Amino acid sequence: MKIKLLMAGLLGLVSATAFAQKGELNTAKEEYEKYSGLRGQPAMAAMAGKSLTTAKESIDKASANEKTATLPLTYAVKGSIYSALAVQDTVPATSLPLFTTAEEALKKAKEADTKGENKKMIDEAYLNLAQYQLTKGVKEYSVR
Repeated sequence: MKIKLLMAGLLGLVSATAFAQKGELNTAKEEYEKYSGLRGQPAMAAMAGKSLTTAKESIDKASANEKTATLPLTYAVKGSIYSALAVQDTVPATSLPLFTTAEEALKKAKEADTKGENKKMIDEAYLNLAQYQLTKGVKEYSVR
């Protein structure tokens, strides 16, 4: 009887952990979508920034967990969040690691997303990376 109770408790703990990490992934996606909706409105810039920060914290937790780390959605959301952070950051020393992380995540997302479920999110993140490169090129050109 004690063994059955112990096994049931252990099974409950394992399943709760899996759901918690899936919840972090969902939170990251929802917060990024909120950021995407608010970023074009100057009056909502503070809320958009807060949503992006929350999304980054959640995706870092989800990508650190072995159960959610290799999901195509995790890579797509991580690439989207980090690409948005790279575009916002104006300091090359701090924005380049964000750009690199986003680029790696998007490559993995493209490979893992065989069904094309996250294609729109991946494409939008690649647009952010292109914007980052364009802005970087303009700055380098204007310095000379």
